Amino acid sequence: MLVPADQRLWQEALALTDAGCVVLIIRPKGPWFERSHEVSDGNEIHRHYLPERSGLLGHLGEYAWVLACELVLTLRIYARTRFHILPASSLPDTIFLIARSLNCSR
Repeated sequence: MLVPADQRLWQEALALTDAGCVVLIIRPKGPWFERSHEVSDGNEIHRHYLPERSGLLGHLGEYAWVLACELVLTLRIYARTRFHILPASSLPDTIFLIARSLNCSR
C-alpha cells in the first residue's frame, strides 16, 4: 500500500489521525497510485482519474476536470461522513470552492 506522494499532506493526515480525527484524502491517480480507494494508517484515500493535457486550454480543462471529480468524491464522502476539515494540497488550490460551499475549514 502506497501513501500519497505529497509528504506534507501525508504528515498532516497522520497528525490529525493521531489527534483522533477521521481523515479522508482525495487525490489524483498516478503511475504508483492506481487504486480508486484504499486505507493506509487509518486514513481513507480516494483517487480519481487525471487526464494529462498540454497548452493553456488543456490545463484549464484539466483543472475543471479535477475540480468536478473532487466535488463528486467530496459530496459522496460528505453524505456518509460529516467532516469538518478539507485539506488542500494541489496547485492550483481550487478545492477551497468545495470547502466554502460545505462550510468546512480548509
